[in-house]
Order: sequence, then structure tokens, then C-alpha cells
Amino acid sequence: MNITSSLFAGCLICMGTEQGAISKMLIKDDISQQIIVDQISTKSNNYSSYSKKYIRLIEELSSFSTLERNWDGYNGVKPDNEIISTVENFLTILKEKNISSPEIMLSGDGEIGLFWKNKKDYIEISFYTKDYLTFFHTLGSSFYGEDDILFSKNSPTKLYAALNHFQDELSSRETKSLTTGTKQQSNPLLIEVA
Repeated sequence: MNITSSLFAGCLICMGTEQGAISKMLIKDDISQQIIVDQISTKSNNYSSYSKKYIRLIEELSSFSTLERNWDGYNGVKPDNEIISTVENFLTILKEKNISSPEIMLSGDGEIGLFWKNKKDYIEISFYTKDYLTFFHTLGSSFYGEDDILFSKNSPTKLYAALNHFQDELSSRETKSLTTGTKQQSNPLLIEVA
């Protein structure tokens, strides 16, 4: 079957997420078809990429429990197992919500941190007590932070709103790169803010 831009008007059905949601898209011409297919292909690959990145993060996090005293050469202590578990729970929430994976860091006092950054935004979360976190972010020119927050799937809302903003910026850059012909990455789902 030969598809031409003047005759073709059909629907492309594909798997849109890891959970199996179905997306339907109308293809109007050969150029649109290529863009849509590229978006779908990249999106599916990116969800898989997110999973792999989160698996690596959890593995790195788990390795913190095997550290010995003075692990950093400056009397560094390993993080408490309850803190490691708290961070793992938080990473699981982020992965479930399809948030791009953060970078992980460990300080000499056993505090574990996660961060995301791009040219104009920075989000950092610190864990030093079981089930609690501290965070701050700079989004453009605005700055905000909170200390000692009990976290859950939908709280703290200001942190999740910042992560949504970060994802919006990421998606916007990726969409722009698609229209300019450069390689597109993900367009992940966003966190619902209660």
C-alpha cells in the first residue's frame, strides 16, 4: 500500500506509556507521519530509559549501606539504613510519576541528596531523617525552600509543583528540538498536585 500525503488520513495506535495507555493520533501527511512516529518511538524508549536510570540510582543508593567509616577520607559516616529506605521510597514515587531521574549525592555526615538542574533551574532535596526531607529550588529568578517536611505521594505540594515546572521546561526544550530537527528525548507525564 502506497501512502501519499494527499490521500492518507488514518489513525496510528500505539502504546503511550509503560502502563499501556493507548494514544490515537491522526496522520495528515508523510512529514507529519515521520514526526509522530519519531515522538512515539522516542517516548517509549525514554520510559524504558527512565526505568534503567532509576534502577541504577537504587543500586547506587543501596551501595551506601556498605560504606565504612572514613569512606571519603574525612571521617565520613555512612547514611543510616532508615534514611536509605526513605530515599528509596521517594525515588519509587518519582519513577511511578515518570519524573526524570535526578543525580544523587552523599555528604560526609550521612545526608543523602538528590538534584536536578538545567541552564536556569535547580532543585535539590536532602534526606537526613527517616520519612522527612528538606528541599529548595531556584526556578528562573524565584527561590523557595522548606525544611523538615514529612513526605508522601502528594506532599509537599510546592516541591511537586517545582518538579512539574522542571518537567515542563524539559518537555518544552524537547519539543523545540523536534521542530528544529534535532534529536528529541522524552515527554514524561507530570505529577498531579493535590
